[in-house]
Amino acid sequence: MVEVWLFGRLLATLASAFAVVLVIVALTSITYLAYTLSPVVRLPGADATARRIALSVAAAAFLLAVLGLRVGAPGAAGELVPTLTVAVAAAAALGATAAFAALGGARATLALAASRSRRAALLAGQKQDATRRLAEARRAFLEGDDLRAQLAEAEAAVARLRAALTNLTATRAEIDARLARLDEEAAAGDLGDELRRTRDEVTTKLDLGEKMLHAAELAAFRIAVNAPLARLLRRRPRQVAESLRAAEPGLLPARLGGSAALIDAFLGRVAEARAELERLAPRRPEAQPGDDDPLAHAQRDVEAVDAAFRAVRERLDVVRMRLTAQAELDAVASAAGEVSDKARASGLPAGDLQDLVDEVIRAESAIVTATPADLDPRALAEMLARGTAALGDRDGASLDELLKALRELA
Repeated sequence: MVEVWLFGRLLATLASAFAVVLVIVALTSITYLAYTLSPVVRLPGADATARRIALSVAAAAFLLAVLGLRVGAPGAAGELVPTLTVAVAAAAALGATAAFAALGGARATLALAASRSRRAALLAGQKQDATRRLAEARRAFLEGDDLRAQLAEAEAAVARLRAALTNLTATRAEIDARLARLDEEAAAGDLGDELRRTRDEVTTKLDLGEKMLHAAELAAFRIAVNAPLARLLRRRPRQVAESLRAAEPGLLPARLGGSAALIDAFLGRVAEARAELERLAPRRPEAQPGDDDPLAHAQRDVEAVDAAFRAVRERLDVVRMRLTAQAELDAVASAAGEVSDKARASGLPAGDLQDLVDEVIRAESAIVTATPADLDPRALAEMLARGTAALGDRDGASLDELLKALRELA
C-alpha cells in the first residue's frame, strides 16, 4: 500500500507502486495533451504571456509539492524518489494546463470582442439605414414625389381614354365607309340597318366619351396645378408662433431673426410655386360652359399665402426695429394696460408681441384655407378605366356604365 500525504493529511491510498506509476503517466499525458493543443488556440503575441503563466504555475506547484507532498508512509526510506517524481509530473501538468487555459481564454475573449464589434457594427448599420430611409422618405414627401407619381397615374389614365376614343373614331369612319359602298338594295336591307344601328351606338359612345375625356383632362389638370400648392403647404415654416410665445426675453431677438430667415426662405418657395403654375398655363384644357378654372384658383391661393406671410415678415421687421431702438435708448416703456413679464423684461410692449403672434396665426389660417381639396388619382384612374372598357363594348349595359363613369367624374 502506498499512502499519499499532503501537508500532514492522508490524501489517498494507492494499491501498489504500479498505481503510482499510472498516476505519473496520467499527469504526463495531461502535460502532453495541453502542449499539443496549445498551438491550436495560440494567438500572435500571446506566447510570452502564456509561457510566463505556465512557468509561474509550475514553479508554485512544485514548491508546494516539495513542502507538503509525501508519496509513501512518512518516515519510510523510499519516499523521496516517488515524491519528487509525482511533484515534477504534477507541476508540469498544471503549468501546461495553465498555459492552454490562458491561450484559450485569450482566444475566447478576442472572439467575443469581435462578435460584439460585429453586432455593434450591424446595429449601427441598421440604424444608419433606418435614418437614411427616414430622411429619404421625408425628402420625397417635401419634394412631392408622391404628387408627381399621382399626376403621372392620372395622365396615363387620360392617355388610355384618349387612345380608346381614337380607336372608336376609326371604327365609326370604317362603318361610314362600308355604308357608302353598299348599293341601294343592300343599304335598305338588314345589313344596312345593322350598320346604321352600330354607327348610332358608336356615335353616342363617342359623344359621351368626349365629354368624359374633357372632364378627365380637367381633373388631371386640377391635380397638376394643386401639386405646387400642396408642396408649398408641406414646406411652410411651422411653429413660428410657438417659438415666439415661448422665447425668453433675452432670446427674443435671436428668435425673431430665425423666424425672419425661415419666412424669407418660404417666400422664395412661394415665388417658385408661382412660376411653376405659370408654366402649367399652356396645358390648360379648352374651357367649356360651366367649367371652373383650376389654375386661377391655385394662383389666387398662392397669392393669398404670399400676402399673409409677407404681412408676417413686415411685422417681424417692425418688432425687431422697436427692440433695437429700445435697446439703444435703454428705455423701458410700458403701454397702457397690463404688460406681460416677458415683454416687460425685453422692453417690448405686450401688444406688439401678441400682434406678431396673431399675424402668424392668420398666415397659418391662410395656408389651411388654401390647402387643395383631396383628389384621388387612383379613383380617377379606376373611373377612366371603366369608361375606356365601356367604349369597347357593344351592348346597352356599356352605355349605362359609360354614363355612370361620366357622372362620377363630374
